[in-house]
Amino acid sequence: MEFCCESQLKTVGLVIIKPDAIDLGIEEYLIARLCQQLLDVAYLDHVQIVKIVDQIAVRKIYPAIEAEVYPILESNLVGREVVVLSFSSFANDQIDLWSRLKGVKGKSMWNWDEEMWRGKRGIETSVRGCLPVPGSDPSWRSIVPKVRNHQWMTTEEFTVYSQNLIHTPETLLEFAGVLDLFPSRVRNSILRSICRAL
Repeated sequence: MEFCCESQLKTVGLVIIKPDAIDLGIEEYLIARLCQQLLDVAYLDHVQIVKIVDQIAVRKIYPAIEAEVYPILESNLVGREVVVLSFSSFANDQIDLWSRLKGVKGKSMWNWDEEMWRGKRGIETSVRGCLPVPGSDPSWRSIVPKVRNHQWMTTEEFTVYSQNLIHTPETLLEFAGVLDLFPSRVRNSILRSICRAL
């Protein structure tokens, strides 16, 4: 696949709403929240429900993850449906949607600072700022202190920890992996919109 320059690609933002969010029934809420956060710079262009069919798709979405983490991500994703979203920036604005979406997504809990742990957090700060979501796996109760203190987690605990609602690509390889989840017709439409903006 031939890409335009990276700055042009960043005028399109991609998001995966993960199976744990779907299981909690909050996917529509998350879509609305993402739209609200991007209201001034972008519009929701495509929404697609797709099934992650195999390990190859997971490895494309997360190309830089350590090898020992892949089985955990695969157990959370393979054979499961996700919602993939495409946002496009308005007109010819050179908005970096990747950075905007990274901010809306928020830091992983492992990277929260003390202010985040003690301060106000919730969906108003970031999507991941509301973790653990009410109704989540009860194992979160034992995981939170371990994450906060950067302690080792069992495979089962890390499996629950990796259920963190959404994923947004932050590299060209991740972008290509998420883009590949869309059916070819939609994927081609997204690529055409990027090239039209050149």
